[in-house]
Amino acid sequence: MLQTQADFQPHLSGLALMGAGGGQGADGDWFGNLVATGPNAVWAGLAPDTSTAADKGEVRLANSQDQRGNPKFRESFDATLEGMDLGKGAIGYPPGAVVPAPLPGQDIGSGGFEAWWKPESAPATATYLDVAQGEWMNRLHLSLENGSLVISTSDAGADELGAQVRAPFTPEAGRWHHIGAYWKTNLPGHLLLAIDGIPAGSFTYWSGKARTAVMSALSGPLDAGTTSIPLTSPWARQTGGTVIEIGGEAIEMPAAGTAVRGARGTTAAEHPAGSLVSPFGYANPVAAYNINLPGAGGQNRFALDRIPRTSGRVREAFGVNTACLIRPGPPRPPNQPGFRIADMTLNVLPLGGAATATADFPDRGYLIIGMPGAQEVVFYDGKTDTSFAIGTNGRGVTLPTVTGAAQDHPGMAPVFLFSIPVDNMSNYASPGSQACLVEIDDEWFIGTPFDRASGAPPAPLPPGQPPAGASADTFLVGCTNAGVFYLPPGVATGFGRAFAYSTHAAHAPNAAALPVFAVRDGPVRAPGPPGTPGAPYGQMAIQFGGAVVQATVDVGRAGPGDVVTLAEAEPQALPKEQATVHNARSIRVAVGTSFQNFVNLVSLRAPVARDYVAAPNGSTRLLKFPSGEMPCYTPGQTWVGRSEDLARAGPQGIVGGLIDEIRFHSSPRGDFRISKLCGSGDATVLIEVLGGSGVSGFLGAGGAFKVEDEVIAYTAARAAGQRTDSAPSGAPVSVGLIELTGCGRGFLGTRAAGHGIGARVFNLPFFPVGVLDGGVGAGEAAIALAAPAQGAPGRQGFPREGYVLVDSELIGYVRDSGNTLSIPAGKDGQGLWRGAFGTTAAAHASGAFACALPFRFWDRWKKGADDDSMAYYQFARAATGALWRRLSWTDQRPDRHCGVRALGRLDGRPAWDSPPTNRAGGIWEFTDGAARNRLDTRGDRIEVRFVFDFAAGAYADGAWTDTAAVRSVRVDYEQPQVVHSRLGE
Repeated sequence: MLQTQADFQPHLSGLALMGAGGGQGADGDWFGNLVATGPNAVWAGLAPDTSTAADKGEVRLANSQDQRGNPKFRESFDATLEGMDLGKGAIGYPPGAVVPAPLPGQDIGSGGFEAWWKPESAPATATYLDVAQGEWMNRLHLSLENGSLVISTSDAGADELGAQVRAPFTPEAGRWHHIGAYWKTNLPGHLLLAIDGIPAGSFTYWSGKARTAVMSALSGPLDAGTTSIPLTSPWARQTGGTVIEIGGEAIEMPAAGTAVRGARGTTAAEHPAGSLVSPFGYANPVAAYNINLPGAGGQNRFALDRIPRTSGRVREAFGVNTACLIRPGPPRPPNQPGFRIADMTLNVLPLGGAATATADFPDRGYLIIGMPGAQEVVFYDGKTDTSFAIGTNGRGVTLPTVTGAAQDHPGMAPVFLFSIPVDNMSNYASPGSQACLVEIDDEWFIGTPFDRASGAPPAPLPPGQPPAGASADTFLVGCTNAGVFYLPPGVATGFGRAFAYSTHAAHAPNAAALPVFAVRDGPVRAPGPPGTPGAPYGQMAIQFGGAVVQATVDVGRAGPGDVVTLAEAEPQALPKEQATVHNARSIRVAVGTSFQNFVNLVSLRAPVARDYVAAPNGSTRLLKFPSGEMPCYTPGQTWVGRSEDLARAGPQGIVGGLIDEIRFHSSPRGDFRISKLCGSGDATVLIEVLGGSGVSGFLGAGGAFKVEDEVIAYTAARAAGQRTDSAPSGAPVSVGLIELTGCGRGFLGTRAAGHGIGARVFNLPFFPVGVLDGGVGAGEAAIALAAPAQGAPGRQGFPREGYVLVDSELIGYVRDSGNTLSIPAGKDGQGLWRGAFGTTAAAHASGAFACALPFRFWDRWKKGADDDSMAYYQFARAATGALWRRLSWTDQRPDRHCGVRALGRLDGRPAWDSPPTNRAGGIWEFTDGAARNRLDTRGDRIEVRFVFDFAAGAYADGAWTDTAAVRSVRVDYEQPQVVHSRLGE
């Protein structure tokens, strides 16, 4: 009778559990192979349970170890029989051990999480993985939510927005389920779920705790010029904003029924029906620029290197016509100057059709008068309709931007407003800088903060100190770009006004004076060190000199009305700050006809709470969801099996049941996109590689990638050359092209669909895929896989032995020799492990794809076969001259597809692969332990072998992840009493 681990254990060798065969012990028993006894894992060095309790002990198939790929971290819980019991507590991993700790200015990178999970009950909700800084920021969350498996992620932003993939999932109590979640960015299509190794679910964005969808799709095809966008569902303008993205193209939707194609520096393109329509987002790092402006007496250098905290407001109204002319003097004596060196009243004439000469000037401030080379700055403290009253010490004023002595000026010489009255100018300029760029309403001004009382710029504020109080003597001076006569088109009186084609307008008292700052377009991750060609960060000197400043709207990513989060390097103790973009322009400097550098300039609608200083690695940035980032923060613990429910104190959502084979992946990211319109049936797909991320991830013999919600396999890849594009910065960008041929559309049960130019590609090294090199018959014992092209990397990720899915057949193999998967052959020469887990062995054409799947238990039995790679449990009992009556056992079968068979023979005959006869001299085979199972045969030794099989349909019905267990075994026999010797005889 076998019913406890102490009974089962002597017939099992812990040294051969994962090997290719068993061995014979000293007592003649044959040890089992690829099976395990419980409740203790003897091979882990634990003492077996030696109690005689009838409910302690079983024998079943052994768990597999997932050998696919090259994960960053793996834990197999070998000291347990089945896995870690999460009912005893969640599993916490230290920072960086499983999810890469982000470097400054970077996020956690592409990767994935996999595990086997066996729930103890059928829960409605559970959390499998949580990496979080806050409920809505820097969070990567994998959970069960009322019938759905959900991976969701929020970036460093503070808005209640997230990206997710949701797939139907109803776990069964007591059954193993393999869960896979993979991430690249939070952009469309860059998340993936897999259940039992098969992709599942669809990508979407959601908003708020109610999980309102912020997503749509094209209900029909869209060409590059159409401005009416056909959507399957109305666009959620209140959450998604007025800018949408389709396949990498930004489309402005300022009003219902209108659209501006190819906005925000993107290109209008064709998009097929079904293409995902999502919010448009970005990560714009705050940039550091050194800018030289011309001025009298030399160059005036200033920097844009931060979003400064400011609080200034316009003190006095001023209008559009802030230019006039000096009134000529009397005709006698001859050549009388219009404004003499001793004059303290400046008489002026209107210019440009103004009703009065001074109406649009503020009540006091600085003027610059005269022609270039003979200019003077004066201060006035009063005015009439026709004159300015020069204040005390108001002649020949020296300012940071210009120095000029008091002098005579002829009549009809120009007079321009040279200052803006702002009640507080502290902290506008960067430390060590003179000038700054300021927005009032929609008009931009270049100028230098100046305090007339002290005769110097306001002192920089120490960190954390609020801006100084209001003053009647602070001005933004030098607002005309002194020395350059620049008149914006159509604005004859706008000398120095409306910088970068901003709106030349009148301004009322109390209008906010907001800083304008610079940002870089592009991802947070730099392709090279700061300051190198192509790097998105670092210093750039821009020499305006005598150049004309041109402006091109909608080249930079940021745009008016965008709600953004101001983010800094993580972790940071200060709270996140949200802001709304007021204006954004991309200007470029032109010398003659040669356009050189773009500068992306942005203003916000309100002052910020603290300085946001540009970081060389780009970690200070504007984030608009979806930003293209994953979380850029890893907490003290990465939790598996529970949620740090950040809305309440303490851990929440603890998962019960067993978990095993935890694997975390890390993979190169790369920026891959569809380069040519791709139909749902196209077998060739052209991909472009942006940002110098390389093409090697796609070169090999077989692989898979994801576009939107479709997974596509490919047979071969080749580098298809390069092209050169122009980035929004004006710099040339090298774009590599990859041609993928022999593509299998709708791979692994996903839906084949068309994809437009610019649709993002998620490369999937987590799915090992090979390609059949030649056709394979239904019983062949070797699967030949295509070799990679010369110089290309070979297949990666196939375990040394396992199972591959080819079409709808699962095939087991015991050796991967590089380009051949070897399968043991039976006596008939047919591969033993074809049609595994209840699938049907079939022929497969050359070019079919073979995908390595995770599996929980080994399907290693076939009727009429005997091989070292088989999985079985075997024991023997010797009893000389015994009459063996009956074999019975009890078992536990979690599903009708999971079976147990008992084979028996007497005295070592016949061979195990002989056909069963259930008669003396042959093999007995029984399938029901409670049946009569009569032997009624005499012999000296019985051997019993238990095998575990999977019935037809096990894989299709999801039962292949379970196995039956034998709980007790009984052999009834009669042995005559034999006297071997007597005492005294």
